Amino acid sequence: MTPDQFQQLRLERFIQAGKILAGDEPGWPARLARRLDMNRGYVASIVAGTRPVNDDTERKLAAAIDAWWAEMHRNTMPIMRIKMELEAYLDLDGGDDASI
Repeated sequence: MTPDQFQQLRLERFIQAGKILAGDEPGWPARLARRLDMNRGYVASIVAGTRPVNDDTERKLAAAIDAWWAEMHRNTMPIMRIKMELEAYLDLDGGDDASI
């Protein structure tokens, strides 16, 4: 793999992870910059391909992914409990609704 190909791979990985972490709506680079505690302009330059993705940026990205994963994990149990409570009251498989 050439250095240019490696940098392209890093950029694609940065953008893919960034859209997951910050949402794929307009303004996602700014939201990602806040998550990474980086300058918005610098992140925008990375996304535009005018600045390289370096090791420090990838370390910050990895830390943000860890934090996102922990947040998702913390929210999994409460949301599944709520879903089970709803299923206890409602037939969510298409049958008759139960009274609450």
